[in-house]
Amino acid sequence: MSHNFHNEGNIGRVAFTLVIIGALAWGILGAFNYNVISSIFGEGILTRAVYHLIGISALFVVFRKFFREKHTH
Repeated sequence: MSHNFHNEGNIGRVAFTLVIIGALAWGILGAFNYNVISSIFGEGILTRAVYHLIGISALFVVFRKFFREKHTH
């Protein structure tokens, strides 16, 4: 099974990119106890919005992968 990132469409690419950014942010938080997202956006509603977008993107990527695998086999 191969995965072609270019076939994802714009929403898929943005969602995947946000998931990677979120994963890296969590990795940095765990390794160095440094919150990159709040350092960039401050403490407030914008930071919460970024976290929400990352979470929604993760759900999108997971459900899209599950749905695609379920119907291609």
